[in-house]
Formats: sequence, C-alpha cells, structure tokens
Amino acid sequence: MIWFSFVVVMLFASQGWCYDPKNEPLYYKCRRDPTWRTVDYKECQELTGWYPQDKYWRDEDNTRAWLVDKYEDLPECLYKALDDAKMKYDWARCDESQKTELCEIKETKFMGHYYAKDQGQISTFANAFTEQEAYAVEALAQCIQEIMSREAPFYDDRAFGEDETEEAYGMYNEKGGNYCTYLQGLLQLYLPGVAATIYNVITHAVTNENWASEEGLKMIRPDKLGIRTAEFLDYKTTGKLGLHVDGGSVYSISVALNDEYEGGYFRLKGGDALFKVPTRGAIVFMSEREHAISDILGGERKVFVIELWEGEDVPVGLPRPTKEDFQVHKQQYLLSDSPVVAETVGMSEEVHKCNNDASMNVSTV
Repeated sequence: MIWFSFVVVMLFASQGWCYDPKNEPLYYKCRRDPTWRTVDYKECQELTGWYPQDKYWRDEDNTRAWLVDKYEDLPECLYKALDDAKMKYDWARCDESQKTELCEIKETKFMGHYYAKDQGQISTFANAFTEQEAYAVEALAQCIQEIMSREAPFYDDRAFGEDETEEAYGMYNEKGGNYCTYLQGLLQLYLPGVAATIYNVITHAVTNENWASEEGLKMIRPDKLGIRTAEFLDYKTTGKLGLHVDGGSVYSISVALNDEYEGGYFRLKGGDALFKVPTRGAIVFMSEREHAISDILGGERKVFVIELWEGEDVPVGLPRPTKEDFQVHKQQYLLSDSPVVAETVGMSEEVHKCNNDASMNVSTV
C-alpha cells in the first residue's frame, strides 16, 4: 500500500473557492449545508465558483417527467433525513457557532501524487468532503432507493463481464461489479454544495504542479466539463471490480464514504501500488486509464463516484449515457411541445461550442 505524508491546503483554487478572509463565515455555512437551503444560493455559487454546464438538467418538466407523482416526495425524504441528522449529531448548534471542535470544517489535505508511465496517475486527498456532505450523498441515494425503487434508470445491480449467459457471470465473477444508485441531475438540484466541492477537489488535483500531461489523453479545465454520471456505489464482502476504463469521460473522482472494510484497494493497470483513503477522502484520476478495485475481504465498501466529460450535465433518468445517446435524448425534448426545453437545448449547444477550445496543458490552467 502507498502512504503519503500530509500537506495541508485549503481548496481555494483559481477556478474554485474565491478566498477572502472576510468570506470565511459564508464558506463554513456553504460547506455545512450542502443543500444551500439555509444560505444565499447565489452567494455560495459565487464563492465556490461552481456553475453547472448549461441549465438543461434543471428543466423542471424533465425532472417531473421522471419523478412523476413522487416529485415532492424525494426532496421531502432528503430534507427530513438531513434535519434529523442535524439534531442527532448536534450539527444544529453550528448555525450559531463556527470555531468549536464540533463545528469545525476540517481542511482538505493533499495526501500525495502518484505517476507511472503507461499506468497513469492519481492524486489523493483527505477530508475532501465534510461530514454533512458525505451524509447528504448517502441520504439522497437511500431516498432514491426507497421512493423510486431499486430499478432502472435510478438503480442497477451492475455485473461486468463478456457474456451474461456464462455460469460465472455475476457480481462476483472475474470482472466483478457493484450496486449502483444514479444521482446525476438530482445531485445538482438538491445538493449543489456537493457538486461544488467535487469540482474544487478535481481542479486542485489537475492544476497541481505534479500533475503530468498523459500521451493521448486530453487535459481540460474541470470547470469546462459537465457531470456525466454521479454514482453511489456499494460493494459487499467478496465483491471487487476488475480492470476497466471510464470510457468517454475525462476525469473521475472516487470519494470514500466509509473505511470499515478489509481489502478494496484502488489500483492502476500494471502497477503494484495499492491506494486507500480514509473516510471522506478522495482519489482523482484520468477516466481513460485502466483501474480496478481489489477483493473486499470483509465488510462493505461505500464510495461516491463522479465522472466529468466534454458535454453538458446529464439530467435525471439518463444513467451514464454515451454522447450519441445523449444527443438522441436531447433531440427528443427539442421536438417536444415545451418551449423551455427547446430554448435550453439551443443555449446548451452554444455553450458546448465555446467549450471546444477548453483543451490545454494543465500547467497553463
């Protein structure tokens, strides 16, 4: 296993948190409430520098179409879970206090950078999420499972393999698999603070002076990319994930939601280095590099994974689409009777056109 020394850095990157000492109280408030319900949404947006790639995913008709009669139930479930947690963990006191140990927002720590030619590179962080952000992600996943049921397009028992008819095909075959709850669209809608934090951690990773340009892979500013997929992943004992790539995406980030399990190490193809971060820590890597998760020897591994791609934020009900699938989906709504959707799609194409010039060597970001 690879261990790194800790170097403390606050994530106030050039495309991220707009740091000013007088903004610290707002910073704490924005990080403590990932829903941004109790703070000024626009102020948190300006402070974090997070602006979604187009407004398409926020189209209310599109969201209602997928949630149908459960449109009100999902946020009600999420907000109740978060309000209960505030009382259970005494987070409610943090609305008035900012400097106590209970209310402290632990600084994100850059743990280290690993790079090997032909294998790829990763950056690791501790305290990437606050306790509130980590709790909120799992609460949203649980609410989706309870209200939308454990079925597509919100949930999938993903087994990876070549042939579904093979006897060995399944969650625990050579390729492995996981239990996946899809959060994209709903994440940005109900937990914008989490989306903002994800972008800031990825930005810090790829603008670090140690991050190298990899042959054949694009190095693009994260703020020019959209969220392709947001996944709450659960690995049971004896589960694993074989070597694979997050094909079609640019950057991937895996945030540990727990560490009470044995095994389950992250690794790159051809490397002996094994990586594991503490609860709420994160691993950032290039999506197109082969990577895997070793066998879970005991316990249950829970992680939150987001992939950024050269496209808009993917809306509700479209689990990890290809670019072709996404274009078909957009075209269907473009031809619908909704003028709001048509207007938003037209705007998104213009934004995407501007983003085509975003490729750059990371050292120039």
